[in-house]
Amino acid sequence: MIRDLKKRVLSHIDPDESTKLHQEMVRTRSVRGEEKEIAELIMRKMAEYGFDRYETYEFAPDRLNVWGMIEGGGEGRRLLLEAHTDTQPVEGWRERWMGTPKEDPFSGALIDGEIWGRGSVDCKAGMTASLIACKALREAGIKLKGDLLVSGHGDEEGGILGITRFTERIKSGEIPKADFCIYTDSSDNLHVYLTVQGAIQGKITVRGKGAHSSSPWLGVSAINKMVRVITELLNHSREEWKRIVHPYAPGPSFSVLGIEGGSFVMGSIPDYCRIRFNRRINPGEDMQDVVHGIETVLRRVGIEEGLDYELEWERGVRGNEVSAEEPGVQILIETVMEIMGTVEHNIVTGAAYTGDQGPLFDAGIPTVYCGPGPLAYCHTTEERIPVDQLVKAAKIYALTAMDFCGAY
Repeated sequence: MIRDLKKRVLSHIDPDESTKLHQEMVRTRSVRGEEKEIAELIMRKMAEYGFDRYETYEFAPDRLNVWGMIEGGGEGRRLLLEAHTDTQPVEGWRERWMGTPKEDPFSGALIDGEIWGRGSVDCKAGMTASLIACKALREAGIKLKGDLLVSGHGDEEGGILGITRFTERIKSGEIPKADFCIYTDSSDNLHVYLTVQGAIQGKITVRGKGAHSSSPWLGVSAINKMVRVITELLNHSREEWKRIVHPYAPGPSFSVLGIEGGSFVMGSIPDYCRIRFNRRINPGEDMQDVVHGIETVLRRVGIEEGLDYELEWERGVRGNEVSAEEPGVQILIETVMEIMGTVEHNIVTGAAYTGDQGPLFDAGIPTVYCGPGPLAYCHTTEERIPVDQLVKAAKIYALTAMDFCGAY
């Protein structure tokens, strides 16, 4: 019986319809801070596709989140399909593709079976697939035993305001709490990410002593001192990589994101140098232990080098993981295997990036990433998604909903 129902649902997932909807999504500009229009578009689609409840709400002045729900019969589990609606900026895109059909970053151009544009993968693909899945369930006449929620939040690209406001409304009872969440951001072509790394960022400033470059011995080069700092922090990270091993998460890496100091004009020994760094945090690592390790390295180098330095911590996000034994995980893995035709050990892994899923875990919602599109295209001027990835994602979400929520 359920097999026949699934076949009926899959027959309602149309590549042309998926393409058309996704082009409309990509053409709706939603660079971080400009999420209002895309939230309103999604809400209109929810109304058109037969959602029982749907609304937008502010998470910051003139910035909107959106959510909707297909109500079940009340006796099944509740599934959440989550996506962020904001995108990265588009600097350099037009220059990269000037004079070609790809020139407009919001064109949604269909070229060789791929839809181009900012947000085409990150993360509008997941939202498009979620909506198409819900539409197919409705058109096929499927009744779910549990509720199916779809939510889109802003401010993922550099913040957590959107997801935080969403989970606040869950905790207050304004939005129903899900039993399991599929975060539909790219998992590199629909892998199942059981882990997501956290990260902490900071700035280090080293002060030196300026001098004319003809007599460098009279000064103290802050850049030279910073070279030692960076070297020691990288060495520390390599030791942590060896020590902290996880079956799905990569090692806890340290990266210098930016550096400034000195001058290309003045012939002077630089009296300051500043770096901005990122330390990836594996699931299970304690944030305070990470902070303590970096501060210990700095204190040691400071004593050895006689450094005058300042350390400033920025925001930190812990890593998260879900057990492979979680019922939702098992159902999702089986569905991905069915649609993708891959074996389990090839599809179950962990994310090397940091997301904003932390508040979902804080709200008690087990969350895994499983989203369409190549991860390599995200945050680049190459961003595009094969249409077949949208279709496969929609099929996976629809069938997972039927098995997790229950269907008849």
